[in-house]
Amino acid sequence: MILFIADTWCYFLICLAVLLSATIVMSIQSRGFVTMGQGKKSFSIFDLEFPVSGKALINLITGIDKLPPAESARSKRALKGQLYVDFIYMPGVYLGIFLLCMKTATKIPNVGGYIFAVLAWFQLIAWLGDIIENLFLLAKIRNPEEISPGTFKAYQVLELIKWGSALKGFFFSCFALLFFFVTGKYASNPLSYFYCLLGELFLFGLITYLTRKVK
Repeated sequence: MILFIADTWCYFLICLAVLLSATIVMSIQSRGFVTMGQGKKSFSIFDLEFPVSGKALINLITGIDKLPPAESARSKRALKGQLYVDFIYMPGVYLGIFLLCMKTATKIPNVGGYIFAVLAWFQLIAWLGDIIENLFLLAKIRNPEEISPGTFKAYQVLELIKWGSALKGFFFSCFALLFFFVTGKYASNPLSYFYCLLGELFLFGLITYLTRKVK
């Protein structure tokens, strides 16, 4: 269950690069998200992931069609585009968290290591849940029919599993690895990966700043 992965940090940096690249594209796409409720309003992907009801989800989607034709087409194209780009984002985030959890598992003996290994493998379940979510939303965009209470409840459970698995894996492994770093267990490791990490984050911030007005 616990895997020792050589060059873990190298693979993690690759995942981070994929994640950040997809995030930049999706951030630009999200600026085109507009729907019609009581008036024209912007929305985010989180409004689709955490709607208050199945009816609210369908109303948000059908509201896009109530916009002027050109604006409706642009908003729907941006939304579909983000859901497709999300398929590229997924391996970056879930494999990245998997690597963090598995790296932590190899450094903690006995039961603690197995707990982090379970958190690592749960990322594959979260990944599958994300795929199902996107396919569901794409289907609703094509055919926004009413959602039954049972289907909506299953959708909510899916979101809780996906986000719960990912957030627990990320935060628990980050805190554990930070503890190991502070206590000197990474003292002999080269700092080149850390510098690469900072470089990726700096580049991401710079590109995000330069593209802040792109729609």
